[in-house]
Amino acid sequence: MLSIKKIKRNILFLLPFLIIVFNLFIILYPKEVIGASKEGISLWFNNVFPSILPFLIGTNLLISLGVVHFLGTLLEPVMRPLFNVPGVGGFAFVIGITSGYPVGAKVTSSLYLNGDLTKEEAQRLLSFTNNSGPLFMLGAVAIGMFDSVVSGYFIMLIHYLGAITTGLLFRFYKYDPSIINKKTTSSQNILKKAFLNQKKARLNDTRKFGALLGEAVRDSMDIIAQIGGFIILFCVLVKIINIVEINTLFKNLISPVGNKLGIDNSIYDGIFIGIFEITNGAKLLSQNSNLSFYSVLAAAGIIAWGGLSIHAQTISILSKTDLKISIYLFSKILHSFFTICYGILLFPLFKENIVKLSPVANFFHNNIFDKLIFSSVEFTASLIFIFIIALVCQLILIRLRSGRN
Repeated sequence: MLSIKKIKRNILFLLPFLIIVFNLFIILYPKEVIGASKEGISLWFNNVFPSILPFLIGTNLLISLGVVHFLGTLLEPVMRPLFNVPGVGGFAFVIGITSGYPVGAKVTSSLYLNGDLTKEEAQRLLSFTNNSGPLFMLGAVAIGMFDSVVSGYFIMLIHYLGAITTGLLFRFYKYDPSIINKKTTSSQNILKKAFLNQKKARLNDTRKFGALLGEAVRDSMDIIAQIGGFIILFCVLVKIINIVEINTLFKNLISPVGNKLGIDNSIYDGIFIGIFEITNGAKLLSQNSNLSFYSVLAAAGIIAWGGLSIHAQTISILSKTDLKISIYLFSKILHSFFTICYGILLFPLFKENIVKLSPVANFFHNNIFDKLIFSSVEFTASLIFIFIIALVCQLILIRLRSGRN
């Protein structure tokens, strides 16, 4: 059998050949490639850019100002027993599920590089914090593509349940019970401890606010530019796949099994393209003439997987760390699997309306400034939500401790 090192070596030898073939297709089909590039630029500028910019800038500032450390102290008694990560993981999770790919990975990477997470904790946290956002699932996919609000709520519910289940499973990654017992010891005044941790984190960063803001904006724009490049690249790649009809081979491989389950042949194209890029994959699934539960479930599955385009963006963000990409990819496979399982289990609750069309205004038709304002409000609401959750958790813990006494 081939070893992992030999496989990597073979891939490295094959990579130049694939790049040459890719460039040949660009030369042979310039019109199609330019059209795909324009679609990628439009998707990035009109949707991705305004959706995640406030989250990236705000997150960088909150980490530098020590606010994340304040929240992390309050969330420690909850995040440690459930997911075996520090309390700052709660901030990463909420920001990840409200902003969308790849902000969860960016927050996790920043916390790890900042020294707030060990390598094992960062690997656990990464497994369930890099998720799709409600703006994409409800706005772009459900309303914009499937014309169904109910399908959006269905996809969001099973997506986040799948992420939480993956996180609960990954709590056992390099499990050490002594750390949990040590970290969850009660504090006499946890609120005072939270303020002290916030003050300590702020004093450790000697930069003035102007410098913090400038670096936050610069770092965020750099990441957004990288994301834009990957989006354009994979839009072109998807176009080339359609030209050479590689998806036909995929269809022939899985159709014997799918046909026995009653899955329409037209769904396979969306699944195959979704493996590479989820927006185009979901769009193909929504254009299925026999729109069914399988179309929505397949869309939820590829969104949970994230697509190679998202993974390329994530790998770029994680390039400054020593976190294992293979483990992250395995967690996304699990996330997709759990999402599909929850979809099958919860389908009876949604089956009456899941593919029912609804005349709802599509938010993604709004201009870029409206989206920028909306995502800014969403970030603020997420922050308030984290504060409320942290305080409620502390009130419950105080009540439980007083009851024991």
